[in-house]
Formats: sequence, C-alpha cells, structure tokens
Amino acid sequence: MKIVFILNGQEVQVEAEPLQPLDQILRNVLHVESVASGCGAGDCGICAISFEGCVVAACMTPAMCAVGAEIWTVEGLGDHPNPKAASILRAKDALEKAVCGACLPAQAMTALTEDLKLESFVDVLCRCGTWHDLLQHLHDTNGDSR
Repeated sequence: MKIVFILNGQEVQVEAEPLQPLDQILRNVLHVESVASGCGAGDCGICAISFEGCVVAACMTPAMCAVGAEIWTVEGLGDHPNPKAASILRAKDALEKAVCGACLPAQAMTALTEDLKLESFVDVLCRCGTWHDLLQHLHDTNGDSR
C-alpha cells in the first residue's frame, strides 16, 4: 500500500503493509533515528511521536492511519511551528550529553504536545531520571519556577 503523509513538515511516500507499525516505517524505511522500538505494546513510550498534534505510540499506530497525517519527530523540532519547540530542542540537546538519553526523544515529543507538568511525563519509561531534568530545564527556560 502506498502511504503518503507529512513528516516533520515534508511530504513523504512509502510502500508499507496497512497494519505495519509506524515505528518500523519511521526507523527502518525513513531512517528516523529518534523513534526507537521498545516494548512493541505501547507501554514504554520510547517510540512516541506527535501525530496530528497528539502524542501517540508509533508501535501501536498502523501505517494505514498515517495516510494524510501530520507527524513530527525530534528531528523536525527545529522547523516545528510550535513556539515551545526551540526551547524543547535546546533542553534535549543540553541533556543528551549528561544522561543515557534513551527516552529523550519521546520526552521531547511529550513536552511539545502536553502541558509541562509531572503527570504528562509518566507514560514514557525513563530509567535514568532524564524526564525530571528535562522538565526542570524547560521550566527554567520558560521562567516558570514549578
């Protein structure tokens, strides 16, 4: 099946099976490295993407759902129209060198589409505490003392 969608502001076209998980297409076909494959069941969150303005698990999103959709990953944050995107990208880049960073792309997508509060970040499995540092960095950048 031919799948056409917008990825990070650019139209892309791929051939895929209708039920093929989107994380496989993004990572293996389109070489989007920030979309990692983890649990394959939507539990760990490391495959999180912005899909039509909502955070979704790409491993649980069939390719056929992507037809005509607008999808954003960390690679596209520099071009994203959301004014929060630039500070999120700076925070992610600053933290990437200091922590394991496995969940940083998913945390960045969560920060882009959700409120900057603790409850928004609980769906992404983080083993090293990056989510807390990212959240604090974003609050500091935005002049928020939470």
